Amino acid sequence: MSNTQNSLGIFRPVFILILIIWGVHILNFTLSYRMNGWFGLYPRQSIGLPGIALSPFLHGNFNHIIANSAPLIILSSIAMAVDRTRWLKATIIIILLAGLLLWMFGRSHTVVVGASGLVFGYFGYLVALAFADRSAKAAIGAVAAIALYGGMIWGILPDRPQVSWEGHLFGVIAGIVSAFILRRRKRMS
Repeated sequence: MSNTQNSLGIFRPVFILILIIWGVHILNFTLSYRMNGWFGLYPRQSIGLPGIALSPFLHGNFNHIIANSAPLIILSSIAMAVDRTRWLKATIIIILLAGLLLWMFGRSHTVVVGASGLVFGYFGYLVALAFADRSAKAAIGAVAAIALYGGMIWGILPDRPQVSWEGHLFGVIAGIVSAFILRRRKRMS
């Protein structure tokens, strides 16, 4: 196997995640987006509990999934490059914690779908990891995330009623929490 193939292989989990999200979207599209009603996140309603874990895999239309795909691939890949061993744990924590917070505190009478909470979660994770780990690799990851997507932080403000700014905010919070949960502890000498 060549070095290029080996290097790209470390990002295989990112591509698998994207393929799953796109596969679910195509299935959802063929079902006229009924999966959003079945598995979307409905704040403070028992019907919305599955959405805590499943809503990031659902999208409202092709424009929605396309808008989330590029930042998801890039920020997830940066998180993978910073530390492959923590990527899956960070992803799970972000999805579950952001989903739980959104279920508890999101706007009533809405259904929330989309991976933007995970996108914002990776952003929060990368920035916070620089402070939590205090390593050069984490700092480079934070600088890359801020340089590429620092402007997206405005997405946590309630400026468009059809956009779940709460999901963005809770994604950032979940990312920060996951960075500190997963930080590398310094050994005492």
